[in-house]
Amino acid sequence: MFLSAVLIFVLKATASVGQINKKELSIGLGLASGNGHPVYRLPESDSGINTATLFAEYGIGKLFSVGPYLLYSREVATYVDPYYPALNSKDVNSGFDAGMRGSFHTSSFLFTKLNGDLYFTGFYGYTYRSVVYDKKNIYRDDFNTKIHDTYFGGLVGLSYNFLPKIGLYGEVGFSKKLFLGAGVRFLIKKSENQSNP
Repeated sequence: MFLSAVLIFVLKATASVGQINKKELSIGLGLASGNGHPVYRLPESDSGINTATLFAEYGIGKLFSVGPYLLYSREVATYVDPYYPALNSKDVNSGFDAGMRGSFHTSSFLFTKLNGDLYFTGFYGYTYRSVVYDKKNIYRDDFNTKIHDTYFGGLVGLSYNFLPKIGLYGEVGFSKKLFLGAGVRFLIKKSENQSNP
């Protein structure tokens, strides 16, 4: 009930089309198949987050926005030995990314009558990944790995606002490999009754 009231208040605060303009903020939250960096996946994972993404972009004009992004992933593989419980083990594959992205937006001249935006984004980031095998598993403990690396790449995205300040987005990009992403985007827009002195 409280969440619904907050949502209605946010939606009624301003009403405008689904594009980011100068001095406005866009926040995205979603899932992706990765960051474009080759990632080892545990072959028998039973739980986890593939790649959760969070980004924010600030409009520096009608066509351009810049901002930071964060990615987080974690998966766990549990092995149970019904005959020797002391050999039960849990392997963990996890990692995070942090970086900057900048986008070129076409909504001001391609989607002038729709709440949509086709955008092109370049990004540069740092990734840390680790695969840690349970010490109880004496056959694989030596295969623990850690990756520290920087990378850059680009993506093409499409967003559509089904409400004035809330929409969906989908992205396809390439860095060291192809990746896909999708999620929800929130626009924090200037009030329409603001006026310059």
